[in-house]
Amino acid sequence: MAANSRLAVGLHAMTVLAFRAPEVLRSEDIAFSVRTNPVVIRRTLSQLARAGLVKSIRGKTGGFVLGRDPRRITGLDVYRALDPSGLFAQLPQGPQRMCEVSCAMKHLLDKTFKQVDEVVAQQLSRITIASLASEV
Repeated sequence: MAANSRLAVGLHAMTVLAFRAPEVLRSEDIAFSVRTNPVVIRRTLSQLARAGLVKSIRGKTGGFVLGRDPRRITGLDVYRALDPSGLFAQLPQGPQRMCEVSCAMKHLLDKTFKQVDEVVAQQLSRITIASLASEV
């Protein structure tokens, strides 16, 4: 099972934008730093733009800038913009009705996943994009 790198890409992209502010950066500029394809960056930044965390500037000299002060953007903001449903998902198929374990798993995992998400949210709320950029 592959690890999800959306949060890492999002935090990296946001840190590049903060570090190079007030420059308007193209997706290619950010992709160079992240070492990924500009299409990945554009997809990520479009999700972040919907959340108001970045702004897209159109035109020949267009690109992306932060949508608000980097001291007011937390890791939790980025996490919620990119993974609104949380870290983990339930299995798509319903329970096997003939199995006690299968019937209990949704409830058991819901409780566990909620607890994990709360811990992750606490930690990510302590990080700001400004603090990441200041450590570069």
